Amino acid sequence: MARNILISFLGTSAYKEAHYQLKDECSENVTFIQEALLRLLFPKPSDNDQFFIFLTKGAKEKNWQDNGHRDRKTKEIIQLEGLKSRLTASGHIKNTQVIDIPFGQSTAEIWQIFEAVFQQIQSNDQVYLDITHGFRSIPMLSMTLLNYARALKNIELKGIYYGAWEARDIDSNVAPVFNLTPLDEIQRWSSAVNQFIKYGQVEELNMVLKETYTPRLAESEGKDPQAHRLRQLDQKTSEMAGIFTTNRGKSIEDRHFFENYIKIIEEKPAEEEEWDHFMDSLRKKITQKVQPFASMEGDPNWLLGVKWCIDHNLIQQGITQLQEGIVTYIINEFKELHLSSGKIHDRNFVKKALNLCHIRKSPGHKQQGNDWNKFPSELGEKIINLPIVEKIAGKFCSFSSIRNRINHAGISKDDQSSFNDFKRELNSFYTYVKNIIFPIPLINLSNHASEKWSDTQRRKALEIAEEIIDIPFPTVPPEADEIQIEVMAQETVDKVLQYNPSHVHIMGEFTLTYRMVRKLKAHDVTCIASTSKRKVSTLPDNSRKVKFDFSTFRKY
Repeated sequence: MARNILISFLGTSAYKEAHYQLKDECSENVTFIQEALLRLLFPKPSDNDQFFIFLTKGAKEKNWQDNGHRDRKTKEIIQLEGLKSRLTASGHIKNTQVIDIPFGQSTAEIWQIFEAVFQQIQSNDQVYLDITHGFRSIPMLSMTLLNYARALKNIELKGIYYGAWEARDIDSNVAPVFNLTPLDEIQRWSSAVNQFIKYGQVEELNMVLKETYTPRLAESEGKDPQAHRLRQLDQKTSEMAGIFTTNRGKSIEDRHFFENYIKIIEEKPAEEEEWDHFMDSLRKKITQKVQPFASMEGDPNWLLGVKWCIDHNLIQQGITQLQEGIVTYIINEFKELHLSSGKIHDRNFVKKALNLCHIRKSPGHKQQGNDWNKFPSELGEKIINLPIVEKIAGKFCSFSSIRNRINHAGISKDDQSSFNDFKRELNSFYTYVKNIIFPIPLINLSNHASEKWSDTQRRKALEIAEEIIDIPFPTVPPEADEIQIEVMAQETVDKVLQYNPSHVHIMGEFTLTYRMVRKLKAHDVTCIASTSKRKVSTLPDNSRKVKFDFSTFRKY
């Protein structure tokens, strides 16, 4: 059975009496917050309860033992029971263990304190933490230690408490006990949301959700509407992650699913907690992550699904979604084919056309008999002649080989492909397909018109984008100051962004280039420069001719 443990630190100060109030309960007039918390949280301690008081040698002499303080003026001993005597009187002493710790005057001593606390924690402990007294580093140390113990010992945090004697009511001498557990909850939510946003992983988010709504449902006997909403969010989060990991194409295409998911996230609780406005920011981050799948604008969901897989290293799923998405796109976009994307026969027909288109382009191909077998040849030839099929067929078929290499687990001795190889090829094919379906231009922001580029440079540029648009690099007056340069940079960037480019080839005056590159990158636009090889030849008249041959594009 899991233990209930209280972790508390005892300092050296001469503490003053107060009635400590936690929620609606108030303690007797006591000197030590530890006594107040134990009376309030563990009024009748059981054998399963354990209380750890961490103290230095000075704290033991002054506050654990009796009569540890002297009057500042007379130097006479003040008759005052120490914490040991108080816990003996309250019946908590038999469950209490005192742990000696160093003063914390160096990094090494702080780590000793960390180790001393951690050693007292057992697996599956339910932890109550008092951070009222002790060194200034204790709160930071405690929060770090809690996360460490969660990972290694699977603890459950039941509460973080601070007895605010300085905030007491002077007349009644009642001091509030602040429950700071929401600070830990914010930290855990932040970590869980970060895992989801960056890596698409929902396990930690699911766990935090369950830990939030399960006790609320139990306490309310299933009547807490906010708890029901969180449980629904937990279920939908798992479902959403599952549709990507298991390639549920129809579900990915279902914008209503994502709309409903966002609606659950954004629904405000009827009674807001004090810290709910901090949670709003985290909820917005989740919404921003999912919003594109619910929007009618932008890329179709099947392409967004592929990008999700690339971003979160779901390579096998991404390859499958990209190939199947292409087939769906061809069927749905070209309605004159009279095919259905939901019929396996029709999907195989389109795949057959893509395969034949690729084979016919292969060197030395000779047609033998009917290529179409059971499929109608006239319609098949119509599919083959679609411009998109001609452009995509080769890469589509090569990806069938990549898909098989993954499915066959790399057992073949000839298969030396690595994870990075697969991801790079998937990302390249995704970009290629996206640029064909939604042509995004490459902006040539320079004073060298693209029509005068070498064939090599143009070919390389058209591998990046379907179209090149020239925008002259502004003329920069030599007397222009920083403010003028900033204005020129913003005006030019605004003009460039109207084309929604993926890449901008930018070559020109250094200070203006620097400002424009920074602004464009802030909009997730890739900025590139040309590199070249300088070739010098000597002419018959002994003069020299300098020629620059394009080499490659390099990212800023």
